[in-house]
Amino acid sequence: VRVQILAYDPTTGAARLAAEDPPVGSSGQLIIDFKWLIRRVHQWLEAHGANVKNPFESMAHSPSVADDFRGAHDLIAEKLTAIRGLLKHPVSYVWGPPGTGKTRHVLAATVAHLLSLGKKILVTAPTNLAVDNALDAILSVDGVERAAVLRIGIPSSEFRDKWRDCCEEKAFQEQLTELKHQHDLLIERHKAGLRTAELNAIIPCLTREIELETNTAIQATFEAKDLGDDLFSATTDVTKMTLDCTETAKLLSIHKSDLAALAIPERRKAVDALETEQAALIQEKHVLVAEACQLSWWKRTFTDAKSRSESRLAQLEQHSSSVELTLLRQRAKLTELETQMGALDQQINHLSKRLIEGETMRQQRILDVARLKSQISKCTEQANRAEAAAGRAEEERRECEIELEQLEGLGNIPSDDVAFFELEKEMDSIAIAMSKITQNLDGKLVLGMTLDGFVGLTMHQSLNFDHVIVDEAGYAPLAKVIPVCSLRCPISLLGDHCQLPPVYQGKNHPQSECYWGTSALYLEEAFKIGVGDCPASLLNHANEAPMFQLLHKSVLTQTFRFGSNLATLVDRHFYDIGLNSQAVFATTVEIVDCPPSNPPAAECWQNFAEAEAVVERAGRWLDWQSWTVTGQWPISCRYLYSKRQVGHEYSDQPGKVSRPHFYRRKFLASTAESFITSDGVIMMYQF
Repeated sequence: VRVQILAYDPTTGAARLAAEDPPVGSSGQLIIDFKWLIRRVHQWLEAHGANVKNPFESMAHSPSVADDFRGAHDLIAEKLTAIRGLLKHPVSYVWGPPGTGKTRHVLAATVAHLLSLGKKILVTAPTNLAVDNALDAILSVDGVERAAVLRIGIPSSEFRDKWRDCCEEKAFQEQLTELKHQHDLLIERHKAGLRTAELNAIIPCLTREIELETNTAIQATFEAKDLGDDLFSATTDVTKMTLDCTETAKLLSIHKSDLAALAIPERRKAVDALETEQAALIQEKHVLVAEACQLSWWKRTFTDAKSRSESRLAQLEQHSSSVELTLLRQRAKLTELETQMGALDQQINHLSKRLIEGETMRQQRILDVARLKSQISKCTEQANRAEAAAGRAEEERRECEIELEQLEGLGNIPSDDVAFFELEKEMDSIAIAMSKITQNLDGKLVLGMTLDGFVGLTMHQSLNFDHVIVDEAGYAPLAKVIPVCSLRCPISLLGDHCQLPPVYQGKNHPQSECYWGTSALYLEEAFKIGVGDCPASLLNHANEAPMFQLLHKSVLTQTFRFGSNLATLVDRHFYDIGLNSQAVFATTVEIVDCPPSNPPAAECWQNFAEAEAVVERAGRWLDWQSWTVTGQWPISCRYLYSKRQVGHEYSDQPGKVSRPHFYRRKFLASTAESFITSDGVIMMYQF
């Protein structure tokens, strides 16, 4: 199940979570993975790696030095030298064992001096507590204005309570969340009031729209019905006209067939042929008669020419009589048929005219049918559109009425100008309260954040600084410090490279190990050709002390935390720098054997006996009963840290010390610090 953290209180460990899907069961295990911090550094380098420059070569902001250091007038010589080293060199390092004043004096005075020059400074460290300590030291310098300093990220409750106006909104996330919640509720009420007024105006308009569209739909429906009656009549006419035209065409076809059957042209041709033949016979008869009249006496008397002529003439007479008789009969028949033809022609002409007129009227009615269908379709579409519009308006009105009912159910909704004015006034007051919490980066000269915070903040925005200070640099991974090299300004490192270096656990990945398991003090080696680009070589160099050839080093040798015996002891075995003590208290060592006890509800890493031992020793040292009555610690109090479970929680109110509840609590003790070994033995060093 994917889980989102909505809110987290680092002082109590309380968190509010939201699950993407309902969790299965009533209990489960929440795993928080910090690999995203490494991935974010990789993403930053992929996006902005080209901006990283060698800090020992390129510098956009040059170092500046002055002798008048604000807040440093009472510092000893070695601290003044360290401050000048930080201000003078592009990359410098102040090395000091615990209690030598790296943060409280050197860092604070350096930042105060840079502020006096109008410089913008980034103060960073690998942990939130280290950032808080650095900013607390800076803000404690006389003349440093709170308005110039901003703590980005989530500070400790002590820092937030002490320097409330220097914390960004994340430090007050719970309060800001509550204000935003109240503001959102007021906005919702304001929106609800505006929406209610809008709905009260919309609903009557929708009602009128529904009535208008409904009337339009009814009118269009009636019009379509009337047109439907006309269409029925026109369709009936077309059917009847089609039938009439069909009958007329059929009758016309019959008459034309009858006319063709008379065969008048053929009969006329036959009569013409008979008349031609008759004329030819008459002509031949005249020729024979003429030839007979012209015969001589001898031919008429002694030859058969006369008999042949007479015989031929008789034949012609006989044939001519036959032709004439046939001609008379055919002429009579032709005359009869021509009379019939005239009647048929008259009927055909009448039918043709009637067919043309009927077809014309039929086509007109067909056009009428098409026009009526189109008009009916338009009326139907208009009615459908109007009905749909009325339906949509009805649905919208129903939704508006439901929404209005829901809004009215919320109650306390403004309904007039006076109520709106009062609500807006309340919204403005909350907005002003939120604006006082929300900080603006532009007007700040000192920004304090963890190295992880710097990477996250600059992932999607650019920042410009004149100087960068990295406190606790010995524990800062090299991979997290390299991104600040993109700022191209002097970088000052403070720390103790003899203490625990960054811890890296990987799977045989030399490149990751050399950058994540190596401290920032090897920055010079990281940019050295043949070393920084070779993981094995960088790892070999990390097994020895840093080179300090280009990286300027200053050393602090006077500690106010260790007694003289302990200072001599740690200098002999660890530092070898001539560490000497300026503390006014002696050092004693107590060893308490507290084997782990295992209450039924205890987890494997909890040691209640150890916690009880810490509480008992702290109470005995500090006169516990006296403190619970007065609520005051001695002026020389410092911190007692327990890196495991502590069985009691302290309260800032006198007389209220509860039974075991929270673990890893911070206890105030008289200049004491607790170190816990793995076998359950507590060694308490009192200075």
